[in-house]
Amino acid sequence: TAERDLCVMYRNLESDAHPPPLDNIDGAIAEFEIEEDLRLDAPPPLPGGWRGVWFYIMLCCYWFSSNLASGSLISIVWPSQIAAVVGDLEKEKYNGFIPALGAIVSLTITPIAGYLSDHSQHALGARKVFIYSGIAIMVGFLVGSMFFNQNSGFWTIWIVMVLILGVQFGSSWASGPYAGLMPALVPKDIIGASSGYMAFAGGLGVLIGAVGCGLLISKVNYIPVYIFLVLGLVLGSLPTIWLQEPLPSSRPLNAEPASAKQFLKSFYLPYNIYRDFYFVLITRFFFDMAIYAVLPFFQYFLKDVVMVDRPELFASVMIILIVFTSIPSSFLAGKLSDKYGRKPLVYTSSILMTLVLIAYTIISFDPSLVLILVFAGVFGVGYGAFLAVDWALALDVLPPNTDIAKDMGIWHITFVFPQVISPLISGFILNHMKATSLRMGYTIVFIMTGVYLLL
Repeated sequence: TAERDLCVMYRNLESDAHPPPLDNIDGAIAEFEIEEDLRLDAPPPLPGGWRGVWFYIMLCCYWFSSNLASGSLISIVWPSQIAAVVGDLEKEKYNGFIPALGAIVSLTITPIAGYLSDHSQHALGARKVFIYSGIAIMVGFLVGSMFFNQNSGFWTIWIVMVLILGVQFGSSWASGPYAGLMPALVPKDIIGASSGYMAFAGGLGVLIGAVGCGLLISKVNYIPVYIFLVLGLVLGSLPTIWLQEPLPSSRPLNAEPASAKQFLKSFYLPYNIYRDFYFVLITRFFFDMAIYAVLPFFQYFLKDVVMVDRPELFASVMIILIVFTSIPSSFLAGKLSDKYGRKPLVYTSSILMTLVLIAYTIISFDPSLVLILVFAGVFGVGYGAFLAVDWALALDVLPPNTDIAKDMGIWHITFVFPQVISPLISGFILNHMKATSLRMGYTIVFIMTGVYLLL
């Protein structure tokens, strides 16, 4: 009788039209135990007042510091350092090649670290122990990178490549497990607003990183800019380290222990269960194909096509404008998505960013720095809105499971993998078109980027 009552409870909790048959009571009870285990681990309501504000600060600070470092490295520091080491003739080639190699590390490390954190019972916290060690790895390789400049010699580009790989490794080791913090701490009905706060923190990190790096960068001496990045990464992450992470939950009795075989098996995501997650992965893939088609090269566009005297400075100004306008749109979009859904915000933001790329295609034939900066601000509105709902959209469509950080690591792959191939494609186009018309090369890249955003 008790077993049948349990099955009735299970049936009432399920919303589909095909409840488990009563002749399979043991299976029904096992499924019920898994679902009940997941429900018991649901996050409690967030505190109000200043405690709620402090909670979001602690949750978002790692994302702030991570974006401060990675955003500045990809768009300002690495392009400048690569050009300083290899010279102007080879800069597009290596700027497309070296970050791509670094991103390959992220493709493998992020889901591995996420999976290990899903199964971790470490006393420091299942996620935080990976965040600690990932930050330490990043700091070590950032310190090693600061000594290479225009006087280092062409051959040192291979050492720079290894150092970039190391930074990517540390970032991926921390970011995969970090993706599992929000679903463990934030109630599902306010995920959209929380995703908006995450977008704000990430944007603020990129903004401060762009300002600091734009002022400190020098092709003769990269030590000041790397010291700034190390301090920003370490000090900015401290509040997240203080965050009280939930105790590692007990996995269901019938769950298999962590192993290499089980890890590889976990990558099989049945289409009938993960259908919407696959569409989210595709959407994020094309979004980041667009971003990384232009981001590593815009500094060169300002120098070679717009003919500005200090391309590093104006590249920083562009990023500042994008982030400045993305902050209010991320707040608003996050809250609106909780009320009206995520997809309308994705459609609107993608169309707006596509229109900006069309404008840049036209401007490239008659360059105007003022118009470029104005449209950068418009682009930021769409960029902020997309990022505000992106994290929430991924969490919305994931089915209940105990490998959330691993699944979010797979999601992470879709915006790391474009770092591998998109700069390579753009770098090849620009390097090939340099002999005939570099302006036409950038026109092709802008059109290609607009197509990515529409897709």
